[in-house]
Amino acid sequence: MLKRTSFLLVFAHLLVLTHYTYAVLVVPQSSGSYKFVTSWGSYGTGSGEFNVAYGIAIDSKGYVYVSDFYNHRIQKFTSNGAYISQWGSEGNDRGQFQRPTHIAVDRAGYVYVTDYGNSRIQKFTDNGTFVTMWGADSPYGIAVDASGYVYVSSHFGNSVNKYTSDGTYITGWGVAEYPNGIAVDSEGAVYVTDLYSQKVKMFSSEGALIDARDYYKIAYDVNIDQFGCVYITNNDDSSTYKVQKFAADGTILTEWGIRGSGEGQFTNPYGIAVDSSGYVYVSDGDNHRVQKFIPEPTTFLLLSVGVLYFRRREKQQQMRTVSA
Repeated sequence: MLKRTSFLLVFAHLLVLTHYTYAVLVVPQSSGSYKFVTSWGSYGTGSGEFNVAYGIAIDSKGYVYVSDFYNHRIQKFTSNGAYISQWGSEGNDRGQFQRPTHIAVDRAGYVYVTDYGNSRIQKFTDNGTFVTMWGADSPYGIAVDASGYVYVSSHFGNSVNKYTSDGTYITGWGVAEYPNGIAVDSEGAVYVTDLYSQKVKMFSSEGALIDARDYYKIAYDVNIDQFGCVYITNNDDSSTYKVQKFAADGTILTEWGIRGSGEGQFTNPYGIAVDSSGYVYVSDGDNHRVQKFIPEPTTFLLLSVGVLYFRRREKQQQMRTVSA
């Protein structure tokens, strides 16, 4: 029996050698730690450069979107950091921004941006074509659920507001003070980082409080993977900059990062995203870059399927030939 860990990759290789068929199943199992893969970005205004890398999101094709806070734009990259495109400039017209914070991408590939300084949400196609916008009070975090509903945290309004994908208001509820990051899990539960109470709060899609957990002193952004594990960026004023990963029940699984500018180090990690393969992307704000990590496997389970069956069948055929 295979036990599901926090991260599991399964590779199947089918080898056909004459009339023998070998099916080999290789299952790497994570030790719980994370390994640095790559990073991209530096301070500047050019393509692929940042003036504070802030929010981050990944679409279903694996493309990475990053809000470039003081350059007032959105940049799009491949999963390995190759620059693709950008859109936005400073201003208040359609497609312009004033300090964009977080980003979300829905299943159809539409990109939603919290245009914090302009007090609005803007919606784009995946190539940056403007679609629509609507007003919102101090919008900060943003997430989209499987049904396409959009959730926005109001940083100074101390609330979460729920909208349709075209911006029609549905409902809202209070969240203590200074809600920041927001994420929705596969069951539709809404997770919100509450900076004032130093908790991550979990609500139903209609705003009923389900749970409130102490993850760390300042949980800044939050993301949920396909297994329900919770990832938190810690942005503590005491210079404790790290990423923490928790099981769905709140049990801590691992953490990594310290203050600094080296590989796996952070200076104000603002945003976090997890792709369908388990890679973790962190917008390392004041280092003006994005860092990518992978769970580090330590053990491998190899299963060979079908070999015994085919060999036994061959021997039976040989015995029948001799008897004849």
